[in-house]
Amino acid sequence: MGTQSLTGSSLIGNVSNGYGGGLVNDGGTATVQASTLSGNTAKAVGGGVRNSGDLNITNSTLSGNSATNDGGALEIVDDPALDVSLLNSTLANNTAGGHGGQHSPGDRTERQDQAQEYARGLRQSEPLR
Repeated sequence: MGTQSLTGSSLIGNVSNGYGGGLVNDGGTATVQASTLSGNTAKAVGGGVRNSGDLNITNSTLSGNSATNDGGALEIVDDPALDVSLLNSTLANNTAGGHGGQHSPGDRTERQDQAQEYARGLRQSEPLR
């Protein structure tokens, strides 16, 4: 819980034996702006980011992240009350054993504006809105 903010930062080559190789937002508010999350690995889900709170990613790049199960770049828990946005950002070359670059099961409120590129093999439960 709480507030996390990354601005002009790089999280590169981190490894988690569970969730969120680069960043874990566990019920708080996380903002990622003008940052790079690359080459991070999660043994479960969310190679780049594992999110169960409000999340705003702007002008950032998530690339080359991987997860053994779902969400090579992003794993977002199923909670319709969460506010999640991905704005002017790039998701590229992220991999996962299950769902690809971004995984968000269920019915939720998400906004996407001008995401420049999606991970190869992107698969999600429903379209971003």
